[in-house]
Amino acid sequence: TEDISEGKRKEISGFYRPTKPVSLMFRAFRPLLPKLYKVSAQCTGCGICVRVCPAKAICLKADGKPKFGGKCEVCQACLNACPQKAVTFARLKGNTRHYRHPDIKLTDLFTDGE
Repeated sequence: TEDISEGKRKEISGFYRPTKPVSLMFRAFRPLLPKLYKVSAQCTGCGICVRVCPAKAICLKADGKPKFGGKCEVCQACLNACPQKAVTFARLKGNTRHYRHPDIKLTDLFTDGE
């Protein structure tokens, strides 16, 4: 905790050999990931997905629906925070259960400090 509070960075030598190839694969496929997000007709254009995205990878299109950009980190905050459950990813069904920690309010997730 001391290193974290002092902002120190350390190189971690992984013992799990596939770590580097998996990381390289993620970087290679990262631009394709936004295409795996789908938005259903239940979307109201509330913009919560935009506000909870830590990578700032979502914007609202002119029709009010979210557009997912190439900086997506697949954290799925948008999927879990959507009050309409209108955001899905890849093969997840629209009725897939979403989770948000019960002690964390939605406003705690906003990246703009509001």
